[in-house]
Amino acid sequence: MQYLPLEERGEDAVRRTVEELKNRRLLTPEQAEAVDIRSIARFLDSPLAEELRGAEDVKREFRFSLLVPAEAYYAEATAGDELLLQGVVDLYAQVEGGILVADFKTDFVTEETMQARSEEYRPQLLAYSEALERILERPVVRRVLYFFRTGTGIEI
Repeated sequence: MQYLPLEERGEDAVRRTVEELKNRRLLTPEQAEAVDIRSIARFLDSPLAEELRGAEDVKREFRFSLLVPAEAYYAEATAGDELLLQGVVDLYAQVEGGILVADFKTDFVTEETMQARSEEYRPQLLAYSEALERILERPVVRRVLYFFRTGTGIEI
């Protein structure tokens, strides 16, 4: 997803990108063979991808490190204790009113299990949101988990 051109659509575009990544040795032949072309092409046709194409700025694989109050994550922490929060945000975009955060998942989910699985990722998305708000000094207005197995984006 880091190198996927959002402007292109369709399975042929995804195949070209995979081939290019293989030629650049960013993917091994085995990794390239394992790419789920159809799922990625479906993402490029999704409402989320369409929204990203219209965003002011899109950043992928955004790495961050940030000191946060430890009590936000551990009830037994003493006031004043801090924790180093590190992560990699799959994608964020500057949209109207603030920031959209997207996290991509390849979990095996169904329409029936997707909502419950989404709740398991809520703390991760909230941590990413807090970090981005502090770093970019703009509010996070949307948090989206995109499940490739179902081709569905769920707002958290």
